[in-house]
Amino acid sequence: MRSLKALFIKVSKKYERKPTFDCFEIAIANQNFSEQTVRRWFRKLVDPSEYDKCDMQEHLQHLIDLTRGEEDLEEDDLEEEEDQEEEEDLD
Repeated sequence: MRSLKALFIKVSKKYERKPTFDCFEIAIANQNFSEQTVRRWFRKLVDPSEYDKCDMQEHLQHLIDLTRGEEDLEEDDLEEEEDQEEEEDLD
């Protein structure tokens, strides 16, 4: 079974300039993690300074929809990934 934490670490290393929230989104997208797993690891892995606590339920619902494939990653998240990959290729 895949580990959300392992996926998060892999994404974080690949895109080290991205905020932890964005890395978490990328790691869980279309992975069909349970709601409980998403909630637990969100609290452990995502830097709390990157989101307002009052918006936490909205963020969690977005992430749950994202892992179920009911939402897609935002285009600007994907564009930033491609830009970073191109920069790495130039190095």
